[in-house]
Amino acid sequence: MNGKSFKLLAVILIAISLNSLVVAQTRIKFARGRSAATMKGTVASGATREFWIDVRQGQTMTVQVTSGNNKIDLEISGLSGHLEWGDNGFAQVEINESGNHTIAIRNAGRAATAYTMTVTVR
Repeated sequence: MNGKSFKLLAVILIAISLNSLVVAQTRIKFARGRSAATMKGTVASGATREFWIDVRQGQTMTVQVTSGNNKIDLEISGLSGHLEWGDNGFAQVEINESGNHTIAIRNAGRAATAYTMTVTVR
């Protein structure tokens, strides 16, 4: 392998590793007097979007995600780790500890897709 090929390979490997580490993160806040919020956006193929939300122990969080390709993986995590995997874009979990929780959506499709996500906490 000559010097140019090695440098090109190194740049490609760095770009791939950086791409896997970059995750868009958004804080979810409810409007005054509301218990639900809806977010819309796009997510690239293989990319993950993370949403942070502050919830209290004993509350129930419901997450519904629809997308153009129907290939969105959904995971809810708490302070102690994984809580729930979404099934067909739907997840519901009773919160067992107060604090920041993460909702992660990943596009498992082969192209970017639009999504709509509604989060309800009661």
